[in-house]
Amino acid sequence: MKRALVTGANGHVGSALIPLLVREGWEVSGLVRKTSNITAIRPYPVRLTYGDMVDSEALRGAAKGCDVIFHLAAPTVSYVAGDKAAALIGIKNICELAQRHSTVRRTIYVSSTVTMGVVDHPRKVLTEKSFMHLTGTPYQDMKWEAEQKALEYARKGIDIVIVNPSTIMGPGDLRPMPPNRLIIDFLNYSGGLRWLSEFQLRGAPIWFDTGFSVVDVNDIARGIYQAAK
Repeated sequence: MKRALVTGANGHVGSALIPLLVREGWEVSGLVRKTSNITAIRPYPVRLTYGDMVDSEALRGAAKGCDVIFHLAAPTVSYVAGDKAAALIGIKNICELAQRHSTVRRTIYVSSTVTMGVVDHPRKVLTEKSFMHLTGTPYQDMKWEAEQKALEYARKGIDIVIVNPSTIMGPGDLRPMPPNRLIIDFLNYSGGLRWLSEFQLRGAPIWFDTGFSVVDVNDIARGIYQAAK
């Protein structure tokens, strides 16, 4: 049986990935904080280790015997002081763990499209050569630097695959995260449900004239799993 470590196991993506791994016959180890809400993953046979990304000892225990590490744990767009340092220590600890553990054959690091740059026309395609350091928010800076750290270890020979999802929405988000909060706030807005119901009945489309890009959390989980395979 294959074994995976999932950091941030109780998060939105983790709560979609873990059921998929279990269905595929994997044994799953999860890293969560003692204060984490594990409601979404409680029904599944997950071996939980309590700690965080700066706790290298907890990481070593959680990764024991694992074939693949899925590194999902990261500060969110609700950025607070100290998040950047924690994220950089976290990716360093994960990469060094993969480097030292002979059983770990691949590490999946979930980054973000904020590292990929922008285009001025929808027919232009972004590739790995398009990546640029977009400045403007601490979150963008943090994601860029963490991804550069992962690439640095990849150049040293670690088998690491970086996944760059766009805005993630979908079920299982218990907090909820800002993208799902956008939908909830809209529906809770005065008259929002009635307004939406009327427009659905008339078949009117709703769209944003912007670069906003959305992906379903279950599609992300499947994509991450394929990257591991």
